Order: sequence, then C-alpha cells, then structure tokens
Amino acid sequence: MVVVPLIPAIVGLSIPQIFFNRSIADFVPRLSDELVYTLEARGFAEVGLDTGYFVYNERPALVKASRFGYHGPIFPILLGCWAKIWGWSLSSGVTFNLFVVTASLALFVSVVPLSGVRLALLGAFLATFWPMHFNNSFAMQESLHYAFALIIACLFHRLLEKGADQALTFRAAVVALLMCFAVIRPSWVMLLFPAMILGRTKKGTRQVALALVVTGILAVVVVWGWLALSAPWPVDVRLEGTFGLKYGLGEILDYTTRNLRALAASCAPSCRPWEALWLANRRQMFLIMAWCLGLAALRVLPPRLKPRFFLPEWQLPIQEPLFHLYNIGTIVFSICVLYKVHEATDYRVSSPYVLLSAVLILASRSRLSLALGVLLILGNALKTRDYVRFIPEHRLQYVDYDKQRVEDFRAAVSPFVSYQRGADPWCNTALSCNMTWVYYELAGLPAGVGVSMLYSWERTAQPLKSRFILLDIGRFRETNEFSAPITSTTVGDGGTWIQFGEVGAVNVRRLAQTPVGALYLNLDARCPLSGDRPRDGGR
Repeated sequence: MVVVPLIPAIVGLSIPQIFFNRSIADFVPRLSDELVYTLEARGFAEVGLDTGYFVYNERPALVKASRFGYHGPIFPILLGCWAKIWGWSLSSGVTFNLFVVTASLALFVSVVPLSGVRLALLGAFLATFWPMHFNNSFAMQESLHYAFALIIACLFHRLLEKGADQALTFRAAVVALLMCFAVIRPSWVMLLFPAMILGRTKKGTRQVALALVVTGILAVVVVWGWLALSAPWPVDVRLEGTFGLKYGLGEILDYTTRNLRALAASCAPSCRPWEALWLANRRQMFLIMAWCLGLAALRVLPPRLKPRFFLPEWQLPIQEPLFHLYNIGTIVFSICVLYKVHEATDYRVSSPYVLLSAVLILASRSRLSLALGVLLILGNALKTRDYVRFIPEHRLQYVDYDKQRVEDFRAAVSPFVSYQRGADPWCNTALSCNMTWVYYELAGLPAGVGVSMLYSWERTAQPLKSRFILLDIGRFRETNEFSAPITSTTVGDGGTWIQFGEVGAVNVRRLAQTPVGALYLNLDARCPLSGDRPRDGGR
C-alpha cells in the first residue's frame, strides 16, 4: 500500500537519471506554456499579484487583478505558493507536479478500500499509465488535473457505493469542490450533474431535470468566471467562437464531425512513438464507453434474455457503467465541439478523465469491471516500448540547453530592467515579439517582470503599452507568420522607428543586445522616461 502512491515519483525521478544521467534538479522548462507558468509562479512567490502582464497581444483579462495569462491565475498561484515555501528554481514545476500526484494517490488508497488484488492492479495501471508519466515530465498544469481526478474519484466512489446515505452537505461539498476545480479547467463542471443525482433513491424526471438545470446555471457561472480571470487567447479558437455565436450550426456540426473522425483515425502501421501514445489514450476512451454501454444494456435486459455468464454476483448497479459513459462521453463531446483533436491537444485534456474512470473501475466490486481494468492495464503495457522510445524527446529539458545563456541574458538586461513595486503593470512588462515568444533565457528577467507576447500586430491595440520590447528583427521577418512585414529606421538621437507593414509603428530606443534579440525601451509606453532605468510610479 505504501509503494503504490510513490509510483509516479519513482518513475519521474528515475527517467532523467537513467536516460540522461541528470537529476530532476537539472530540469529547465522549454515549452512556451511551462515557461510562462514558471515565470508567473516566480513572480507570485516574490511580489504576489502585483506583477507585470503575462498575456498575448497586450490583452489582459477582464479582472484587472488577474495578470497571469490565458490559462488563468490559479495554477501559477498554487505553483507560486510551492515556490514560496521551498524556494523557486527552474525545476519547481516538475517537483510540484510529482508532489500533488503522489499526495492525491496517497489520499485515494487511504480512503477507498481495496483488496490486495485490486491494489496490485491499481499499481500496475499507474505504473503503465503513460499519459501521467508523460505530463509529469513537464512543468505544466496537466499533473494537477490528474491529482484532481484522484480526489474526485475518492468522492464519487463514496457516492457510487453509499450514495443513498450521503447527506446533502456532502453533495454540496462535492459540488463546491468541483466548481473550484472548474475555475482552473472548465470541463470539470460537467461532473456536477452526476454529483447531484448519483445514489439518490428518488431519481424521477423532475429530479433529473432539476439537476440538469442547476448544472447548466452553475456551468455558466464557472465558465464566465474562468473567462473573466483568463486573458484572451490570441487567435479565434473554437471556444471563443462558439460562445461568441460566430458560427452557424452547420459549421459547428462540420467541425465536430472532423474532430470525431480524427479521434477515430489510426496512424498504424507506421505510428511514431508519440502518435502511438495518443492513439492508445483515444482507444481506451472508446473501450470504456463500449464496455460500459454493454454492461448497462445487459443490466436492463429481462432475466430470460441475459447470457448465462452474466451471474448475479457479477452484476453491479447500473449507475456505475452509466457514470463512466457520462464521464468519458461528455469529455469526448466537449473536445470535439469546443476544442480540437490534434496530437497532444486532446490527449492532455482527456487523460485525467480516463484516469478517473480507470481507478473507479479497479475499485469496483464487480468482476466484470475488474476485467475491464485488466484490459486497460494490458493496453498500457503494450505501449511501454513506444513510451521508452519517446523519452529521448525530453533531452530538450535535461540536456539540450545552456544555463549560461540565462546568465548572459540577465547580465545584458539588468542595467535597464528592474521590478518597480507599485508601478503600472505595463511598466513592469516586456513584450516578446519573436516566435516562440517565451525563451528559457527569459528566466534572467527580474522576478515580477511580466512577459507579454506579440502574436499578431494586427490584433494588438496601438500604441504598444509594454515598457520594454524584446525583438530580433531579422528572425521576425523569417519566422513570424502571424503579423505584418517589419522594417526599422534610425531616427533622432539613438532612436529607432519600427514599422509593422501598414498597420502601425512603435518608437523605441535600443538598450542592449541579448542572446534572444535586442532589448528596446518603448518610448510610446505611458511610463517614466527619465534615464534608461525605470522609476517607481504609475501613469
């Protein structure tokens, strides 16, 4: 029992040592999202919410106090609290991820009664659940959602086993917790409906309709809160379009159909390792839905029509397969209608729901459910070779970087950039203009200085508001496919006029050359201009 909760930590700590001869302390975030989270967390750990902006196209959230990007402020705040307690480092994200998954697993095995066989099967599933190990290797928020899935599994196991005996206060607590989780990722709001009706002795049409109405109202509240706390995404993604009623029914149906086809597509026989892992996760979703649909159908058949092998002791309350159908079915629906099926995009969103159903299936008293759990484990085990082949991709975080570049960047910008407590947030913000916008070298910025990202000049209000601009004009011309052509002209006493096509321009002064481009002072920003070093103060 003690070993099972440690499985994610054992795998997470062993991989860099075995494959790269590195420790987890050598981790450096390299993907844009994990870099943003890491810098946001460091800012919160040092200065609280009074940081610069971490947004796209200088478009902050509706809630002015929320300056932490399009994923919202909650995960960076949690990670920042972790960094405040244990100290910040570039590896804070992965250590936090391993901790929260381990702690939630310890809670699950402590709360949910498991026989020796079921505990062993749970350990086998966790050891081979590659989506979790894959995402635990990054400083992103997916691991937090695995932890949420395990916490939710504790609560729903109680509702499935003893639902009729649960007081209203317990259900209210479950609903409140789900709403808290949904503020970080809105898809958790879909579990409000089963939380309200599972195990209830009276589930007539009126009760079900009431639960649906309440779920709908709470979902609107949660999604509105999430949108208000999150900075806008830089392009017109499906979620914004659907909620903005910019698409007709025909377009939405066409989009959904294409996603469903992509979800059911196969890359065999020439799957690359990562494609095989994504495909396996999708196949497991279909397996859970098909199995549970079959169980539910057998459960409602008249006794004379049931197969002989469907023994009474193998039966289970129909609410169990219906819950798993709902859990997996709603996330598939949400991804296909509001999100997209593409490589790891749907993989990282759907896998926490697979984990939720899988651990509940393994904890079920039904032998048929246990058989499904064994099939899930076998499916994971068959993908072990693909995951091992994929691990070298993590060289990016453990080998293929130069920490000296962080120090070189810090040395270049430190004479000019400092965090100014109490200043306007834009005066504590640097605008990064080159793809991929957030480089690991930016860890050399002072804590509390935000990084805004110029995805498209056409979508950015004029004049630019960030006090500092980081731009490599040559690379911008070569790589940026989202914005207008760029030209620069020297003007006046050391000034530069940068023109973006015919849509706008910015007046800057070059301050320094860094490893990732030139640092400019934005002379159009409404910030103090006396000297190169900023002063305290607002607009």
